[in-house]
Amino acid sequence: MFELVYWCGVNNEQGEFITEIVEIDKRRYLTFGIDKFLKFTNESGQVNLIPIDNINRLKELD
Repeated sequence: MFELVYWCGVNNEQGEFITEIVEIDKRRYLTFGIDKFLKFTNESGQVNLIPIDNINRLKELD
C-alpha cells in the first residue's frame, strides 16, 4: 500500500491536491520513472490513471 498525493485539476487550474491510500501493481511501481502515467486502485476499488507529472508524493507504507 502507498500514500499518494497528486494534483487533480483541469489544465493545472481549479484543482486540488488529493491524498489517497492506494494499491499499485509491483511492475508499475518498478517502472514508475519510465512510464508517463501511473495506474492505481484506491481503497474503494476504483481504478485510476493519472499523469506522472501530477504526482506530488508517493510513499510506501509499512
